[in-house]
Amino acid sequence: MKKLRESIFFVVEFDEKMGLLKSKWLPASSEITENEIKEEINLVTDFILVHKPKYCLSDNSTQGFVFNIDIQNWVAATLAMAFIQVGLKKFALLMPVDFITGLALEQTVEEAGNLPFELQYFKDEKDALTWMLN
Repeated sequence: MKKLRESIFFVVEFDEKMGLLKSKWLPASSEITENEIKEEINLVTDFILVHKPKYCLSDNSTQGFVFNIDIQNWVAATLAMAFIQVGLKKFALLMPVDFITGLALEQTVEEAGNLPFELQYFKDEKDALTWMLN
């Protein structure tokens, strides 16, 4: 995996051979601002458009914040547009341990509407990778 971005809030990696983009929200994201969320998502969008992944694994297991409604809508629209543009095949989400954070994440995904790629929720990265790459 090649590291594309690492901040105190977020890590993004890409495996060119597998066509896999992997992102992970870090525990310090509990201190992230709305503008910083948008900066991170804009960078991810750029990485999607440049690297054109076929698969995406978003690890939200240690996500330290809850998306508000406005951010939910913005994130959903921004990422969905990029994934659709590059022809993403599968998207796996590792869910946060916190129930409310997980619920907000599910609502964010629902805001994207009917997507032309497969999407599944997981608690374990190994299960997510097995599903995604098979």
